[in-house]
Amino acid sequence: MRRTIKRRPKDGAATVLTLLAFNCDERSSAALSIFRYAPNGSVIQSTHLNRFEREFTPDPPGTVGDGLLKFVCSYPVGMDPSELKGLEIEP
Repeated sequence: MRRTIKRRPKDGAATVLTLLAFNCDERSSAALSIFRYAPNGSVIQSTHLNRFEREFTPDPPGTVGDGLLKFVCSYPVGMDPSELKGLEIEP
């Protein structure tokens, strides 16, 4: 049996957008900015973390963060994003 629980945060946010930084050598990531949006699209809250507030944490294998890290770290430096079609990512 599969259950899905949909619960809106107390502040009424419908969407949360997070800008992440990745450290490919250490296999970790950190939040740089976090935006919380209301259902009508207006910004409820925005948080920007300076370099002293950022905390890089390891991304456990098999998580969404791990998948993002693999994708970002496999992206060749200087590659044109239009070349991404058909790019394969090593596990």
